[in-house]
Amino acid sequence: MNTKMLRPLTTWPFLLSLVTLLINDRWLKAAYPNMLTGKLSDFAGLAVVALLLFSGVSHRKWLLGWVIAGAFLWWKSPFSEVFIHAVNRVSPLPIGRTVNYGDLWALLVLPLCLRVTRVPVRAKAARFRSKKVVPWLLAMVALLAIMGTSMNF
Repeated sequence: MNTKMLRPLTTWPFLLSLVTLLINDRWLKAAYPNMLTGKLSDFAGLAVVALLLFSGVSHRKWLLGWVIAGAFLWWKSPFSEVFIHAVNRVSPLPIGRTVNYGDLWALLVLPLCLRVTRVPVRAKAARFRSKKVVPWLLAMVALLAIMGTSMNF
């Protein structure tokens, strides 16, 4: 994967989503447990995942959007329970999630994410000196943030 494909990771929508996810999951959810902080994680997390995945694909992003939507629907449904139990039997780090169909409102971010990755120059956040390192670093931070969202610590 070339650095040009990772350019959407240096846009303000991705950076805003990543920072929101990190702050919300590490501080806001514990300090202010309510419906808003729960939904904020869904919107920000789905945006981070979608922007990461859309960045890695050069064409047929709309098809990937449907796959992401289907995976999110499956994850937020009771159908993923068997998978979660299987992973928790073998993994030292347990995963978990809450079944809540109200979380499906977060799917509304997918068309916005698709738009950002089609025209990343319009949403460019900043000019980075090391254009090769920064997107990869942001991708790694995003993966850790996503994994931290599902872990039950």
